[in-house]
Amino acid sequence: MKICYLLATVSDWGGLEKHTFDVAGAMANRGHEVVVLCDPSYRRYCPEGVTICEFDWSGNRRNPWVWFRLRKVLERLAPDIVHAQADKPAYMLSKSGCPKGTIAVGTVHNIKSNYRAYNNLRALIAVSGMIAKQLNHAAVTVVHNGVNFPQPDLNRVDELKKFLSDKPAPHFVAIGRLVEAKGFDVLLQAWPNSGKGTLVVLGDGKERENLERLCRERQLDSVILKGHSTEVAEWLAASDCLIISSRNEGGPYVLSEALLSQLPVIGTRVGMVPDILPPSLVVEPGSIPELNALIEAAIHNLEQLKDQCAPAFAKANECLTFDAMMNATESVYLKLVNRA
Repeated sequence: MKICYLLATVSDWGGLEKHTFDVAGAMANRGHEVVVLCDPSYRRYCPEGVTICEFDWSGNRRNPWVWFRLRKVLERLAPDIVHAQADKPAYMLSKSGCPKGTIAVGTVHNIKSNYRAYNNLRALIAVSGMIAKQLNHAAVTVVHNGVNFPQPDLNRVDELKKFLSDKPAPHFVAIGRLVEAKGFDVLLQAWPNSGKGTLVVLGDGKERENLERLCRERQLDSVILKGHSTEVAEWLAASDCLIISSRNEGGPYVLSEALLSQLPVIGTRVGMVPDILPPSLVVEPGSIPELNALIEAAIHNLEQLKDQCAPAFAKANECLTFDAMMNATESVYLKLVNRA
């Protein structure tokens, strides 16, 4: 197959961009011809075997001239599958239409107020069951975000465990950009100030000052804001539990990473969290009392938490690996092409 991915962000590098290039590279490794239609700033991230086709996405998504240019590029490339990643390219693809012989697919990464951008695409991929239930579309497949989780540096894990050893147990970790959507302010308000347990927050962002203020106001000596870290695998291996406190979320990838490393997880009902975790370990986003109760239960009965997570560990090995995600995505493409 010839597959063309549409990535309409400009210069940003985050989960969406990494996902697009990871999938593109894996499809190329599976023998498909792969093109990514994107801003030239992403050329340095392009995997071997993938072709970059430079496209100026900076214009307004409602500009007919951009739709026209997109249609002309797709006519020239003539892919079997054109796959729009997120709303902006999906909307433009819906407006430009596909040349004869090309099938349009879109991935919906987050909960939206409406999904009209995807109406004219042949098939949709939703990254969670929650999103899939909201899509009024005849062809929706849930494909969870899978990861190739790196093996942690065991020497570094030992160092982190030593760092945590003189701090109150158990040791919790929360990971993500310090932005409102991640709900770290809710987490700090829900964190028990009882002298039991330690929370390490990995990440940086515009909410950092607000979170530091909350720590001071609540005198949260057991909370450590470590900032950005490239040692996610090591911190997960050194911790006793991951907390996901997001208000809204597409994946998150860290859920896959934690469960594949056999680390218990508690979290809010966002993204694929309720698809994977048992209901007893999931609370409503933004609910400080519910999250507090969940954390308290984990602090006082960590062994029970591990038992509760056993089905989630098994499910992660089944559907949250990178290969599982790629198999499911490729299957969507092949079914569409074979029906054409």
